[in-house]
Amino acid sequence: MDTALKVGDLMTRNFTHVPPETSLQDCAKIMIKNKVGSLVITENKKLRGILTEKDIVWAVSKSPAKDFSEIKVQDIMTKKVTTIKPGADITQAIKKFKTKKVRRLPVVEKNKLIGLITTTDILRMD
Repeated sequence: MDTALKVGDLMTRNFTHVPPETSLQDCAKIMIKNKVGSLVITENKKLRGILTEKDIVWAVSKSPAKDFSEIKVQDIMTKKVTTIKPGADITQAIKKFKTKKVRRLPVVEKNKLIGLITTTDILRMD
């Protein structure tokens, strides 16, 4: 069942992103400052990965004695990211959230990252 709503209608265009060489410590600070639960990792406007709060907790638990300013996001980010196109119907996004067990989908058009849609974006629909 398709709706009249497209991913491009609800996606966030001003998403928070960082380059792959950003330190884990800086990523945590950026996430706190911007009040976000994830960062999209980009290089030359292309999607390279995604970092979530869960990834940071996992990294900290595996390396409790490390200096987190030395760990780069490219070392712990999720590299195989499920994406969606802006013209996709919202029901397709919901299906991807369920089947892939993710809460965030980068929106890609012509190999360029143009937005991010989250489960929260969909819940805010009027």
